[in-house]
Amino acid sequence: MIVECIKEGFHITNKNWQVVLIKVVVFLINFAALFIFIGIPIVLAITSLGINISNTTDWLADFFENPSEIFSKYFGAAVFIIISFILYLTIASILILYAFAGMLGVLRNSAINEQYRFSLHSFFEESRKFFFPLLWLFSVSILMVLGIFIVFGIIAGILISFSESSPALSLFATYFLGLLGIACGVSGIIFSAYAAIALVVERGKVMSAFNNALKFIKYKPFAFLFYLILVIGIMIINFVLLLIGTAFGAAPVIGFIISIPYQIMFSIAQSYLFVVMWCSLLIYYLRIAHGASASSPSYDI
Repeated sequence: MIVECIKEGFHITNKNWQVVLIKVVVFLINFAALFIFIGIPIVLAITSLGINISNTTDWLADFFENPSEIFSKYFGAAVFIIISFILYLTIASILILYAFAGMLGVLRNSAINEQYRFSLHSFFEESRKFFFPLLWLFSVSILMVLGIFIVFGIIAGILISFSESSPALSLFATYFLGLLGIACGVSGIIFSAYAAIALVVERGKVMSAFNNALKFIKYKPFAFLFYLILVIGIMIINFVLLLIGTAFGAAPVIGFIISIPYQIMFSIAQSYLFVVMWCSLLIYYLRIAHGASASSPSYDI
């Protein structure tokens, strides 16, 4: 079933290639926003404060040696940059989540109805419909994952304090709880991914999505492994593409000319693989949870 779900993921992604283009556009907008909200304020701060860029090493050394003094000296500039950074993160997060909501909605509609065809109207309708539910879902998920790390951190601190007389036991407790915490954190991320898919597929409420995801994973624990297979596969492909890009960049003169279009193609490939991954997960959920393949009359679009 894994191969079939991935093949179907590629097929539906190719059918709705516009969502890949939208993701690339969002990436470019966020990159431009990064320059506007972060790059320009930093340049303005450096210019207005008369900081000599050639002495950056000395300035950083002073910062790490006396951070409070440097911060108080450039307090206004620091606040300005921090506010700009928060504003950038807010805008970028909204754009990414809005596009993600539309992407999942379009892929869901295409997966359950072979006659479905992409349209911007449908994309924006799905984005508006699922933006706030997904925002709430991921907010709860982030708090859940943070809570897991905090709990394991507290437990690790308590065990280390009680095992100070035994360095070996302390080291074992630290590594064991660290790995266990990471495993639980990754499990929480995977659970959140299936909850997001359940939310879009079932078109229910956030808490119902968590409940449906829990039932799905209980019934099919292999869902965790399927997610990891997709992520590892994408990481391997990206690594290979990076190696190829590095080889092109090492070539004199022509390497610089080739590297620019190659980086553009690399970004497009990443966006494409991202959509394929989520589409494959969605198909997997549909086939396991409802026995649906390409289309199912029990769903409404």
